[in-house]
Amino acid sequence: MGQHRGGSGSFAEDRERASEAGRTGGQS
Repeated sequence: MGQHRGGSGSFAEDRERASEAGRTGGQS
């Protein structure tokens, strides 16, 4: 878990994309 250094900031923006990407199955 050393890749998640951003935490809240990085995850906040990734969360919005993961929500849409998760639907298509690209939530790598």
